[in-house]
Amino acid sequence: PCLSELPALDALHDQLEPLGGAVIAINLDRKRPPADAVIKKLCVDLPVIFDPEGAIAERYEPAGLPMTYLVDAGGTVRGITQGALNEGQLVALKEAALALMPTTPGAAGAPPL
Repeated sequence: PCLSELPALDALHDQLEPLGGAVIAINLDRKRPPADAVIKKLCVDLPVIFDPEGAIAERYEPAGLPMTYLVDAGGTVRGITQGALNEGQLVALKEAALALMPTTPGAAGAPPL
């Protein structure tokens, strides 16, 4: 599922980055070269953090993988989606993320995913 989501999440990152936002992928694989090869093949330029020890996963306690978290600039989790994102969920994630951007009217908060 992560492979099918990466291009769409990368496109979302490209839209959010000029506004000060980001989409960050967390890779829990123990071996980095296969993940690097996939990232290169898919031409993904969003930040990918390799976390083979699971320190980040431990903080957010995912119920399964993939998990998508919408986190505001203060570090507060604003939304969580478990499983692969469908097109509607990707649209909702984009809208919620844009609502959190300081340049977006109504940036006080975002609806849960």
